[in-house]
Amino acid sequence: MHASKRRLLLLAIFACSLAGCGPDLHSGKGVVQFTDGEPLHGGSVELRSRDYGAQYASRIDTQGGFQLTSRDGTPGVPPGEYDAVVVLIVMTDVLSAEQHTHGRNVPMRYFDYKTSDLAATIPTAQSGPIELVLEPE
Repeated sequence: MHASKRRLLLLAIFACSLAGCGPDLHSGKGVVQFTDGEPLHGGSVELRSRDYGAQYASRIDTQGGFQLTSRDGTPGVPPGEYDAVVVLIVMTDVLSAEQHTHGRNVPMRYFDYKTSDLAATIPTAQSGPIELVLEPE
């Protein structure tokens, strides 16, 4: 490749990186709820890409909401197919049953990618929120 073509290619790559030519990211916002519509009141969620194994995670707020970030803290997630896990760990030693405000427990099958059947398809960066629906025990 001639030096002038190489410089032009490098310039194009540099301009593309400044303009954000990489894949558009979905906001990573979503909700975890049970089949009856009751939101999960805490815990954490993680999605793992079926294509390249990258993982995106978030805490779940008291309304079941979350916003996924990459391991380096960048918010959002690329479009694609994902497997999901949801975890809620409750320390029962400290609080009595009446003091718990976490709502329903998450069935243990959702704790592991091998047993969780949760999946998410994110078709485009502009698609709606990610919805994960849990079946109670």
